[in-house]
Amino acid sequence: MAQPVLSRRLSSQDAAFLYMESDEAPMHIGSIAVFEGEVSYERFVDNINSKLHLIPRYRQRIVSTPFNLAHPSWEFDPDFDISGHIKRVRIDSPGTDAQLIELASQLFAGALDRSKPLWELYMVEGLEGPRTAIVSRVHHCLVDGVSGIDLLMVMLDVSANPPPPVPPAHPYEPKPIPSRTARLFDGLWDELANRLDRWADIQKQFLDLTVMGDQSRLRSLTRALEVALPYFAVPVSRAPFNKGFSGERKLACSEFSFAEFRAIKQACGGTVNDVVLAILGGALGRYLEMHGQSTDGRMMRILTPVNVRHEDERGSLGNRVSMLLVEVPVGVRDPVARLQAIKELRTGSSWPRKRSATCRCRCRRCSACCPRRPTPSPTWSAPTFPAR
Repeated sequence: MAQPVLSRRLSSQDAAFLYMESDEAPMHIGSIAVFEGEVSYERFVDNINSKLHLIPRYRQRIVSTPFNLAHPSWEFDPDFDISGHIKRVRIDSPGTDAQLIELASQLFAGALDRSKPLWELYMVEGLEGPRTAIVSRVHHCLVDGVSGIDLLMVMLDVSANPPPPVPPAHPYEPKPIPSRTARLFDGLWDELANRLDRWADIQKQFLDLTVMGDQSRLRSLTRALEVALPYFAVPVSRAPFNKGFSGERKLACSEFSFAEFRAIKQACGGTVNDVVLAILGGALGRYLEMHGQSTDGRMMRILTPVNVRHEDERGSLGNRVSMLLVEVPVGVRDPVARLQAIKELRTGSSWPRKRSATCRCRCRRCSACCPRRPTPSPTWSAPTFPAR
């Protein structure tokens, strides 16, 4: 695997995840992987250690710029010790999934230590089966969902007897962290170069619009305003979880079959993402009703990440995502009708108002399960619920 070209300075999007972080609301991505059998801790550590040169960012730490004149930079940690990142935990007998989830809830709480590379792995031993679990925490400024998968492909093997990894070209001998003065001048120079690039881009866009007659950017801006302005026109009603974070975490897991998702998509139309949103809409509707809130005609706005990484950017770390606001009806109880509503909202068509043909999944679509489009009473939705 060829090593990607990594930027030394954090991008604005990557740095935002650092700036938004607090002890109560950490900005790391968590995952749980469960493996059959008892995995050797020493072998697991040696395996990852032999591949760290393929993911050099995992040996780099965040270093701030004096006076915050520029975004922080990535610097190789001269004190890097893999034992400080891969930790061993043994769960009490009988080692059930419920115990694992409870342990993961505790591990996910709190922010990562910024004095070292921003990732941690916990090997959880003692699960019934026997099985072994790996609980991971990786900061969002380091990876997004797609690049996180790329990293897993490096850290895990695809066969039981993989070929040995490519050895590093040079031994790991990092330089000391740059001095405060050096970081100051580096930050000033990088910020100046960044501002010049942005100014040149603004001039190019202006010339394309006024001289070359390129209206594509203007049309894109106009379209973006057309989509965004209705959201500002409709007031937002708060959900029970729109409160401050306590810092505690309560984890819950559900298991779904991807084959079943695809079967539903084939039967009723739409996309796999539409099916996911339909399930989420039903869960959020029950959640609101459980807290005594009405769901009649209510819509929830869900902030959905969208991958914008090009094919030639595979293997590069950092964040290459955009955000899309999706409206989901939470008052439609019939799951097929909810799926059809989401699909039609996404494609911009209106909801059916008259009796229509039978759905391919044999559910009668009629005025009872496909009502008129309700008046929006949107609510902002978050990806995680804080424990109170």
